[in-house]
Amino acid sequence: MSMSTRLRLSLALLTTLVLSACDDAPRFTHAEPGEALSGGSATVRKSDQNAFSMPSANLAPVRRLDFSVGNSFFRSPWVIAPSTTTARDGLGPLFNTNACQNCHIKDGRGHPPEAGDSNAVSMLVRLSIPDDPAYADLIKRNGVLPEPVYGGQLQDMSNPGVAPEGKVRVEYDALTVEFRDGTPRQSSCASRPSGSPSWAMAPCTPILTSRLAWHRR
Repeated sequence: MSMSTRLRLSLALLTTLVLSACDDAPRFTHAEPGEALSGGSATVRKSDQNAFSMPSANLAPVRRLDFSVGNSFFRSPWVIAPSTTTARDGLGPLFNTNACQNCHIKDGRGHPPEAGDSNAVSMLVRLSIPDDPAYADLIKRNGVLPEPVYGGQLQDMSNPGVAPEGKVRVEYDALTVEFRDGTPRQSSCASRPSGSPSWAMAPCTPILTSRLAWHRR
């Protein structure tokens, strides 16, 4: 048998094996048992605005008490010290918001501020400076080089009598988009966030990027 004949037979056999394997592949024509429970036994059967605020369905009663305590701290605002409460005092002097819930709304995502809003709340502005090889270890650890004066983010709120680090402003450009069926829709596109710092920044061009709070789960 010639070399070319053996090669053709080998290719034919390989093709047959591949096609046979394809025939044995499972056909996903319907949901598998238990597939409706995306989180297994922890799945919460709730799909409204409170879906992210529920404890895992398989949580033991004693752990549900722990969840309730933690959820209380998550929702309740922190206050300026000294205060009648010692569990949640110590706010400030600089901060972005006074409660976790204000960023992670209903334990879900935050949103960018509307045009003209005085505070960003659930959106923060990350501050950094251009990479410098001299700080390679710091860049590797943090991903960025924080702005030397303000640090890694702009804190646009503060206690009474204390100036905030600055104010955040987001401007929006009108945008018309068209669906595949030709239906137009008016939308808006956020342009680059900007800030008005209270003190001078380091003598280099700072990099401003926006970050929205993500859901907790």
